Amino acid sequence: MRFWMPPFATGKEKEILEGLLKITDNVHKSVVSLDHAVNAFVKEEWPRVDREVGACSKFEQKADDTRRLLQRLLYAEGFLPFSREDYFNLAESIDNIADQAEKASFWISFKKIKVPKNIGVMLVELSEKSLDTVEKLKEILDHLGPKSKEIINATQEVESQREIVRDMTTKIGKEIFKKEGTDSFMIWELVYRIMSVADRAEETADRIITISMKLVE
Repeated sequence: MRFWMPPFATGKEKEILEGLLKITDNVHKSVVSLDHAVNAFVKEEWPRVDREVGACSKFEQKADDTRRLLQRLLYAEGFLPFSREDYFNLAESIDNIADQAEKASFWISFKKIKVPKNIGVMLVELSEKSLDTVEKLKEILDHLGPKSKEIINATQEVESQREIVRDMTTKIGKEIFKKEGTDSFMIWELVYRIMSVADRAEETADRIITISMKLVE
């Protein structure tokens, strides 16, 4: 027999949900900025690269600040231990996506290089698919609640999108190292970091499944 267990302290539901959504919104914006930075990088629009890298970092910091406030709230008196840990870890996991986006954006800003046209096209597509993964995750978090079947189906979409990103990463890697040059490893590192954004989104989706299974009516 399964029992419904209240996930939040009485009176704090709205604050917790608003905090999670605010973190998610800033994380999404950080990944959007990364996507814009990748496009600018491929086109060698260096001033735009710097602007988007700065924006990515700004949104990552906002996500960090909100996550810390939320985690302090979760340790307020009255929370059940199981819900406190689950939501604490979920907030951390969501924030980690922005951390990965910021690391990728910083990598773009380190050196001005010319990306081969075919690699550039693939890099832009990879960034778009990674962003798609985060957007699917955002949709799930917007509707977090006691609907485990719907949540599980939605998280499977995140996983599928992440697999697309990983397959594309392998394809791009093979293309990059057909001809090794001085910038090959730098481009590959950027590809890997973009893929890591989708990986973190998929890990977060797994955490949401755990929580949704506990929110049984």
